[in-house]
Amino acid sequence: MIRAALFVLAICATPAYAHGTLPGGGGFYSGFAHPFLAIDQFLLTFALGMTIGNAHRTVVPQAALCLMAAALAGMWLASAGIFLPAAGYVVLAVSAVLGIGLAATIRVPGSVATATAIATGLLAGIGTDVPPATGGAVPAFAAYLAQAGVVSALFLIAMNAAALSAAMTHPVLAVARRVIGSWVAAIAVMVLALQLTG
Repeated sequence: MIRAALFVLAICATPAYAHGTLPGGGGFYSGFAHPFLAIDQFLLTFALGMTIGNAHRTVVPQAALCLMAAALAGMWLASAGIFLPAAGYVVLAVSAVLGIGLAATIRVPGSVATATAIATGLLAGIGTDVPPATGGAVPAFAAYLAQAGVVSALFLIAMNAAALSAAMTHPVLAVARRVIGSWVAAIAVMVLALQLTG
């Protein structure tokens, strides 16, 4: 009976959109998906969240605001035609450094965590291919929605990683944080090596 039901479901299945854009998914949704689909930006934002979650709790809200403001500033710079040469390499290098810091159990001070959040936001914003909000074929409102989606996704990734890191107070979980940091560093180095050799 179960096999027959699965067979009927397989026959009636509609096309999957696993690797394409969502039907009707533009504006906010395309911007929101970008930090999750770009491995370098996801690694950097996740590593930032783990780092600020390991810092003092009072740093987290300030770092989150700085991350969002800096991401908006970075997207504004990108829409104005200002790009950072080899931004992808810089993003991966910073991700590796943050991962090594987590693996080495380095607890950064609040000022360093905030400065890292600003740098992360700028790098993520400049590296986001969101169309400019003025001129071009994309309406300004759609471009603003896409930028809001990017900022929302960066906030979500960083704050969930910060909450995860802050909850790792037990000695066994502290070891898990170190393992996560080492994996972040290893993935960043491998992706960077692939980009440099490819």
